[in-house]
Amino acid sequence: MMNSANNYLLTDALSAAELMGVGAVRSLDLLRDIDGTIDAVSHHARLFDAAEKVFSKIQASIASGDASKLIPEDDLIPVLESLQDKLVKSYSESKKKMACAVHDPRLTDDDGVVDAYEALLQSLESLNSTTEALRWSILESNADTEKGHTPKVLSESKDIDSFLDSL
Repeated sequence: MMNSANNYLLTDALSAAELMGVGAVRSLDLLRDIDGTIDAVSHHARLFDAAEKVFSKIQASIASGDASKLIPEDDLIPVLESLQDKLVKSYSESKKKMACAVHDPRLTDDDGVVDAYEALLQSLESLNSTTEALRWSILESNADTEKGHTPKVLSESKDIDSFLDSL
């Protein structure tokens, strides 16, 4: 026998089932995962943005001719190149993760996961570009700072052979 209390519970259950059927109700675990993902991705983007600003200031200083001494490129250039390799790898991995977010049926545009990944990709791209500019500024500054040398003209075949062998 259906009394009014049971009828009320049945109505609530049907309403909940309808909401779940159209996706209006999502699990708290999913919402926590969304927030955690956005927080982590945004944190990384902020770190990359901060590094880009510092690198940009250093690059501008070097490019303006402020470096009066040789910059130790033997120490710095490999580090910058390694950083660029890591940035390219991180960009590729982040792009794949963003594609997963785009295709995840549990996520909506309003969730912000894809937007967070887009910001991260922009931060990675910007830092990589600035790192490249910094690397070239160091190399150009050192080339400009190095003292000139008097070229030696090699005219004897044995001198030319000796020089080529030394390479």
